[in-house]
Amino acid sequence: DRARPPEKLLDVDGRSFPSGHAAAAVAFYGPMVVIVASHHPQLRRPMAIGAGLWVLLVWLSTLYARAHWPTDLLAGGGVGLAWLVVCIATWRQPPSLPPSP
Repeated sequence: DRARPPEKLLDVDGRSFPSGHAAAAVAFYGPMVVIVASHHPQLRRPMAIGAGLWVLLVWLSTLYARAHWPTDLLAGGGVGLAWLVVCIATWRQPPSLPPSP
């Protein structure tokens, strides 16, 4: 229930902690890497690097706009990471289809 940083560049309402953008970025792009890499293993590393850089850009943009404190981003990232772990732990790869005649 913490207030947002002063002199923010965006007109945002609500409280600052935790960052929903940080959580959503990790919780969305993380599973996308896992899903794509399960079908294309050779893309695992480039996808992980790209997703990591994209999440970093989301985090840096919220810091630049002064919409969140750094600890808000870390807490949001932790929430997103927890959701990512739940998704990966419960995700089952669909059974492969039999070859067509």
